[in-house]
Amino acid sequence: MQHDAMHSSHEPHTPRERPRIIRALNQEPIPVLMYHAFGEPTGALEASYTVTADLFRRHLALLRTQGWTTLGIEAMTQRIRAGRTLPPRTVGMTVDDGFSCIHEQLGPELERGLRATAYVVSGSLDAMARFDRDLGIRARPMLARAQLRELAEAGLEVGSHTVNHPDLRTLTDAALENELIRSKNDLEHLLGVAVTTFAYPRGRFDRRVHQAVADAGYLSACCTLGGLNDTRTDALLIRRIQVGMHIDETALSQALKHGARLSSRIRSRLRQSAIPLIAALQGRDPLDLMANPLTLRGSIRSRVAAPSLRPAFERD
Repeated sequence: MQHDAMHSSHEPHTPRERPRIIRALNQEPIPVLMYHAFGEPTGALEASYTVTADLFRRHLALLRTQGWTTLGIEAMTQRIRAGRTLPPRTVGMTVDDGFSCIHEQLGPELERGLRATAYVVSGSLDAMARFDRDLGIRARPMLARAQLRELAEAGLEVGSHTVNHPDLRTLTDAALENELIRSKNDLEHLLGVAVTTFAYPRGRFDRRVHQAVADAGYLSACCTLGGLNDTRTDALLIRRIQVGMHIDETALSQALKHGARLSSRIRSRLRQSAIPLIAALQGRDPLDLMANPLTLRGSIRSRVAAPSLRPAFERD
């Protein structure tokens, strides 16, 4: 996995407080897949985060053939906190939002042994999902509470994806706390189990949001930064691989090994390794640079063009 800005001197937690996704030096990197919806996409945007039932079955068949063990995020991080080694070829499985289509798709697979985490927008249960209207995405029916309970009883882990799916960075401290704690409490009351894992809506976070997630009692959290997870991964910033119609069996096999196409992986590693330097030069928070790849890319381009920095890059 890429070098995290979390290794700078601007630590959101002390080393003792901040959990790590992998402690054992011999643990192989862990890919985490990020699904959203199942069915026939109606356009290019939906196709980027939707897979057909047939493609999903082919994905699962490939995982079985290649010997991968699926785990939900909570089970995975619990094993790590207990000092237990994960099974060889562990892959985390996540499904964001809580659309009703996951009931039909995941139910039978859970009976066959699939393990996964669904990150649910608790305020939209039993309703239509309208939180992506600003992107021009059609409203979708969400899970009913009874359906979510049924899936949880079948072995599906459930995590919080807030109450309303807002951009958490824009909220007041009180509103941010409400989104994090109310969703957690509502899901725990509905399911009768502890909810300790979280996913940032649209992957948007900054240092304040990251700290608020920890303060709310979550032990793990997923973002949308790509790549694999290794010894440097903050358990509140677990990286994932977005899955859509563009991920066929060949692409999935490649992503499980590398987290992305090799060229994208190299570019990402270069950007991430530059974070501490760019942050120091600009007086910026390295976590904010990591959370905003477009800002980081512009910063790198402008700094690489400066003659005073070129020798340092050339030595690498």
